[in-house]
Amino acid sequence: MYPTKVERHLQRGAVTLAGHRAITRVGGHAVYVKGASPTPGDTSPKTSPQRERAAYLVSRMVGLDGLVPETVLSPGQTVSVQRFVRGKRPRFTLLHTPILELFDYIIANTDRHSDNWFVAERSKWGMWAIDNALSFRLGHKRAPPRYLVVPPSVAQQVGYLLTDNERIHRPLRPLLSLAERKALIKRLTHIWNRAHEQHLE
Repeated sequence: MYPTKVERHLQRGAVTLAGHRAITRVGGHAVYVKGASPTPGDTSPKTSPQRERAAYLVSRMVGLDGLVPETVLSPGQTVSVQRFVRGKRPRFTLLHTPILELFDYIIANTDRHSDNWFVAERSKWGMWAIDNALSFRLGHKRAPPRYLVVPPSVAQQVGYLLTDNERIHRPLRPLLSLAERKALIKRLTHIWNRAHEQHLE
């Protein structure tokens, strides 16, 4: 998967972080920098920057590019660097945002709330999904809710990925464990099956 122009810019700058998170500038862009997650219940806090990067890559892989701002890792792999975005705090629940609910199922995000997604008219999907550190949790929901709708464009991308699992393993191997990648493939298979059921309904 080729990096975008913004990703290349973000990867050029040196990043220093005092504390857990900060807003600074890298490569000419305002960025949100995060280190190891201090969130209670996070069993792998040191890998939260890798999971931030993995969530961004998966959003592109499944055809939801533009939902997560460009996210890279610092040269030392110890912090994530995400393009800083602005938006309005949502006034409605996740049940009114099927795209975000679908994405959170795919990445097994257990921490979506009103502080880590924004309504943004200028973004491709009308929203931004940020702060994805508590994703790819093992033991997450095993099947998507029956009401979850899979857009044809996402179904097409997921079907393409599942024809060769190495398309999933290769970009995520440096970021996620084998068990986490296998669990992701299982969730993508559920999404593919759900899309096929929708086609028959």
